[in-house]
Amino acid sequence: MNNEELAYACGVLSGRGFIKRGRNNCVGLQTNSRSLATEFASSLRSLRGWDVPIKEKNIGDKTYFIVNAYGKDLIKIFDVVGFIPTRKNW
Repeated sequence: MNNEELAYACGVLSGRGFIKRGRNNCVGLQTNSRSLATEFASSLRSLRGWDVPIKEKNIGDKTYFIVNAYGKDLIKIFDVVGFIPTRKNW
């Protein structure tokens, strides 16, 4: 596991991202910055070892970039380092 990528992902999650635990275990981000979405997806790819897609969604005249990575394995990485709070959604 790359500690720099984990630290970057934790920083993005603290500022703009989200972690959902439960039925749909998900680590994600919705932003209007393509570069932020690309960097975040890249950090999750290096942590997880799987491809993390970036989706585009147009709302009105704005374009948003959505990064969602599903799976208990990814949630466990953040849980092991003590990053996830006790509540279900963060």
